Amino acid sequence: MSWKIIFQLSKVNGAPYQGDTLPYQNWKWPKNTWLQQKRRDIRTIEKNDNPWPIRTAAEISTAL
Repeated sequence: MSWKIIFQLSKVNGAPYQGDTLPYQNWKWPKNTWLQQKRRDIRTIEKNDNPWPIRTAAEISTAL
C-alpha cells in the first residue's frame, strides 16, 4: 500500500514538488580532524620502517 502513496505524491500526478528548487549548499570536507592526524602519524612512522615482514632481495643477499 505504501508504494501507492509514493506514486500519488509524485510530480507526475500533480503533487507539489520542490526538488528542483532546493537551496544550494556549499559544503567542504572537514580538514585536519583527529582521524586524519592519526593517519598522517601512522604513515610517517611506516615511511621510516619497512612495514612488511618479508625481506627484500637486497636484504637477503647481504644476510648471506
